[in-house]
Amino acid sequence: MRIIIACPENVFSTKRPNTFTRTAPSPNLKPLAVRRRTIHLSEMPWFRQLSSRFRQLSSRPLPVCLLPRMWNTDLGRSDKWCDAAIGLDFQLGQKVRVMEKTLLDLSREIHAISSSGFYFSKDPYDLQRFKQLNEIAAELIAKHSVHSKQFVNKVFSAESGYVTPKIDVRGAIFADNKILMAKERASDAWTLPGGYVDVNESLSQAVEREVLEESGFSVKAKKVAAIYDHRKHGYKAHLYHFYKIYLLCDLVGGSENKNIETSEVAYLAKSDLDTMSLDPGRITKAHVLRMFDHYSQPSLPTDFD
Repeated sequence: MRIIIACPENVFSTKRPNTFTRTAPSPNLKPLAVRRRTIHLSEMPWFRQLSSRFRQLSSRPLPVCLLPRMWNTDLGRSDKWCDAAIGLDFQLGQKVRVMEKTLLDLSREIHAISSSGFYFSKDPYDLQRFKQLNEIAAELIAKHSVHSKQFVNKVFSAESGYVTPKIDVRGAIFADNKILMAKERASDAWTLPGGYVDVNESLSQAVEREVLEESGFSVKAKKVAAIYDHRKHGYKAHLYHFYKIYLLCDLVGGSENKNIETSEVAYLAKSDLDTMSLDPGRITKAHVLRMFDHYSQPSLPTDFD
């Protein structure tokens, strides 16, 4: 695998790995400070940050071909993405070995870099590059998922500025050593009540609201039991990067209430989890079981990572 960075022909030529040399003037390029100056790519902060993401895909060094100054992009080719300003050229067989989730993680990080750069940069050439990086990230995800590029771009466009992880809260409420769970209509699978933290909400406010909306029960948040990075714990892959925050809550009042989001609400025992269909995008069995540990051992410290 190698990173391909395309530019007009006969403008740059590689003399040493990870370097480029200006060999001829071009009306399409802004001139460098010194003619025929050889520049090492490690001098480029944006490249150091980006290449470190790609290096996760391979233990071998990544040979770099050319440094971009103009963007000549043709991402329509499925066999090679050589014409992309920055693309991946997978040799035959390597594409199979790359896990989709890993590629999704890297594409998500490229989007975050491009979004932050586009927000903070003032240079028109850099703005063009960051926009192109965002397009490439969307293309990579579209080619390795069921989503179209248009859909991915729509999701990406919902975020601007410095991109940060989403925060998802889950409430763990117990009674008679059973945990309160709700069955989602969208997935027809069981989960702990919860969802996104809204703007101007604290963690306790968010989880208390979500539990009330999805189950009908009023609760009081008591303890942050766990903060999990969803990528590290077997959750279903998602375009967004999530922090899953589990909170132990005390039951205050209310009653079971079906709604537009959930079709059933019930208290389930540990043994019930073996036969229940759980929603892999929202919870994992291991994390629900871990809430039983926190409930029975209140002095346990908060889990994280």
